[in-house]
Amino acid sequence: MRKIITDAQEIGETYAQMEMDHAGELFNKVMGDQAADGAYFTRPHAAVLLAGLAIEALDEAHWDRKDTWSRADVFDPTCGSATLLTAYLAAAKMKARRAGATPKQVQALHRYGVEKMLMGLDINRVSLQLAGAQLTLGDAVVRYRNVNLETLDYGYLEDKSRVAVGSLELLTDSRIVGSFDVADRTGQREMPLHHEARGKAESMALTGNKPVERDDLSDIIESLKGRRVALMNPPFVTRDKLGEKFDETEQNALRERIDGIQTLLERTNPGMRGITDKTTARPLWVALGLKAIDQEDGILATIIPTVALLSPSGLTERRILGKELHIRWIVTSHEVGNLHMSQTGSVGINESLIIGTRKSRGEDKPTKFISLDRQPRNRGEAEEVVETISRGEMIPWGHKILVSARRMHNGDWSAAGWRSPALDKAVQRIKQWSGIKAIDKINGVTLHAPGDGALVKPKKDEKGDMWIINSKAGNEQRHLEGRFDSHFVIKAGRGKEKSERANYVQQQIKKWDKVKSHLLISAGQNTQTARVAALATETPVLGMRWKPVQGISYQTAKAWCLWLNSTSGRLLTACHRAGTALNFPTFVPNGLRNILVPDPNNEPLILALAAEWEQTRSEEVSQYKDGYMALRRRWDIVIEKNITAVEEGEIQQWGEALAREPWVCGNNDNL
Repeated sequence: MRKIITDAQEIGETYAQMEMDHAGELFNKVMGDQAADGAYFTRPHAAVLLAGLAIEALDEAHWDRKDTWSRADVFDPTCGSATLLTAYLAAAKMKARRAGATPKQVQALHRYGVEKMLMGLDINRVSLQLAGAQLTLGDAVVRYRNVNLETLDYGYLEDKSRVAVGSLELLTDSRIVGSFDVADRTGQREMPLHHEARGKAESMALTGNKPVERDDLSDIIESLKGRRVALMNPPFVTRDKLGEKFDETEQNALRERIDGIQTLLERTNPGMRGITDKTTARPLWVALGLKAIDQEDGILATIIPTVALLSPSGLTERRILGKELHIRWIVTSHEVGNLHMSQTGSVGINESLIIGTRKSRGEDKPTKFISLDRQPRNRGEAEEVVETISRGEMIPWGHKILVSARRMHNGDWSAAGWRSPALDKAVQRIKQWSGIKAIDKINGVTLHAPGDGALVKPKKDEKGDMWIINSKAGNEQRHLEGRFDSHFVIKAGRGKEKSERANYVQQQIKKWDKVKSHLLISAGQNTQTARVAALATETPVLGMRWKPVQGISYQTAKAWCLWLNSTSGRLLTACHRAGTALNFPTFVPNGLRNILVPDPNNEPLILALAAEWEQTRSEEVSQYKDGYMALRRRWDIVIEKNITAVEEGEIQQWGEALAREPWVCGNNDNL
């Protein structure tokens, strides 16, 4: 027994000295699929990066003193096994050692940090128990009961009166979201919030106007409110998958509760309106962080899907963050096969780190976008990256892009999508060219499609209703000129009598004749295997996973087709991509409408591009991963000759750089 006790103590001390959460990775595997609640644990080295940069953003000295630690209090609203909190504590202790603290002083600071500085919330009791065990390792004096970790309700309460949604419940309290100090613009009665005079926290049931007393919430809010740092990796899950472990009734109740909380947040804080488009609840945790941190000197540090920095649906969230914070750093990995910061089990999800401070601390300073050629391989490398970034020096195996405060405020965070700084500069250059306009700024031009599921593949022995262009851009569509490749069925009307359905089909075809176009723009494609981003056809056509553009002539369609397949067009399109992965973007109408294209009234440019389309319409286009081939160079030369603001060879340099982007070439060989 003594041997076992001695070995256990040595293992515990060794694990504590690692000062990283490796147990979380094991726990994530044991727990199985957590996708229903987005409960993905943070990778240890990503935690070191995020927590370390949060510590650097504090700009504090004298880390060997307790008063410095008291100004560095932090909370994680979805802490899991405390991966981020453990990394934050380790970074603070490293600062203390470098400031000259003795081992005894470091141990005392560790105890203070666990009991006073750190706060974690979660819905999973088991993960919180693991969190407590991790944070107390290395100091036998710290007791689990003194650790500031709280379990929050999730799902139906015991009496089935309503559901709770974890730490988002904090957004129902006026000490977090504020009171109704503005006119209620929804036309509804004011919804009561907590009443401080009662000495209890009352939070909205959101199913009516009767508040629900929550004694347990009050102490949490008092401890949470005004903390210096919000450190988080919020759940990333679409609302249609939320709570899949529950039955349908409880799932619907969860969604209604979250919708109600969002409504309450927006009514008490009009500036938060539209922070999420209701496809995912993740931005609501960001809102919680913004509302809970010190309003003068607070810091928000979070992991965020890179798509939220690029997609049209994330624009409002970006503008809110740009208004509320000075975003100091955004860090993204561009290493093929190693893009994510969470233990998602999928290599396809791109994630970035965001660290921002309250505007009073750097309102007009630029944001530094850090593109890493690869992830850190160990804690030492992660700490090296943190120190290099904080000192403003050259990034090891990476690059830095500076983005102005104005761009950040306007929501243009597209620099996160580039590994090469030259490509971000190229996009800014293109936007200044004369003779090009956003599609939605051109009179008479629209972009509409039948909608997903309107056209479907025919069943066996079923005759199709209309010819379309299918979505396999890497196979069937190998040229600038689109070619019919599939006979599809109009889904609606199935089951009708033969003659009745025939009439219905003819009506639908006439209806869709107005939607068909000479130009189709890709609605999503693999940026490695695909060949073309747009197609033009003499006969107006529809496509699956292609968006038709109405209101333009065949001549303009040819010109725009060439433009969108050129380096300039592809760079502009990439700034509006959605989807979870950089190498398989989707393009929604709201994004495509913002793409800059040659103005139809710019006749010389339209004629030149249309003529080049005619010359190359039948030539096979290579896959993107094959590099910057001669045909693509030819298109760029034509554009160079017809754009006065560009130097000879400049666009070709961009084309070569684009071909080297990892999400295009599919490897890290060119890094």
